[in-house]
Amino acid sequence: MEEKDLPKKKQHYVPQVYLRGFSPEYEPMNKSDLPSEKYTIFSFDIEKRAYDSTEAVPIQSICYKKKLYEIYGTDEQIIFPNCLENYFCALEKMYGSYRTELERKIHKENIGVPNFLTTKERVFWVTFIAIHLLRNAYALSEAEAAIKDLANADVSDKEIKSVVRKFCLPFFQEINENSTDTKILEGILAPMYNMQFTVGVDFDNNLITSDKGVSIIGKEFPTDEYDEVIFPITSAICLIMTGNENKDVYQENTLFQLTESGKKHIATNVILDAYKRIYSNHRFSVQEKKFIKEVAAERFIIDKRGI
Repeated sequence: MEEKDLPKKKQHYVPQVYLRGFSPEYEPMNKSDLPSEKYTIFSFDIEKRAYDSTEAVPIQSICYKKKLYEIYGTDEQIIFPNCLENYFCALEKMYGSYRTELERKIHKENIGVPNFLTTKERVFWVTFIAIHLLRNAYALSEAEAAIKDLANADVSDKEIKSVVRKFCLPFFQEINENSTDTKILEGILAPMYNMQFTVGVDFDNNLITSDKGVSIIGKEFPTDEYDEVIFPITSAICLIMTGNENKDVYQENTLFQLTESGKKHIATNVILDAYKRIYSNHRFSVQEKKFIKEVAAERFIIDKRGI
């Protein structure tokens, strides 16, 4: 096997291109010529209430696992090496392009303009969100644990891993809407189909994200429609989708400037929905740390998330 065909050892479950949007080195619309390995981010452990490092850490050093997306055959050898990794690489290039196009429209003159996002953009963002959730290492581990509880004792961990990737990430063959392989993906996508879109902007560039990246809010799961979907795209931009009775909260498909309460709402849900860490382009102030501590305490009291 040639070196280019060998499985990539570090496979990132939160895309580096996504996290770069929350880096202190990030410049919108690809203005920077900075090499990707030079981008950093502040990584804050919610449970420990502390940073992983006194300084910002390299983005390439976080949110990855070795051979996370590889599939194994009956002989427990890897088959189709880098298949999923190559798919995600192509998707991430598209993400960079769509993010740039969105950034070009983010300016004060466009506040309140109707039909802010095109149909093509909306289709891309909901698809990216669904895959973003399914590819996460924590989500895959939870699925593996669930299958392991049901499987025979002689089923190997590699077999379980392969089954989970086949059904959670059905990109090894052409996607057929009637295929059982796509049911999980469709289950996450379908509730977003009729939700309203709006885009919030923070001109101070202080929005945060997490090792999950997307917050799905609802009263019960599964559901026909989520109450809200919050997806911070960069430290300045957040896609907000609303459903059910929340559809009246924002004006449909417009750009709006986030208020302090709006930014707090986003931060609250990012913290509540994070697996273990939140990420930012700045060190948190004393007031921000106090807020994080208060919200993090609620993680042990309530659980309104199902994805």
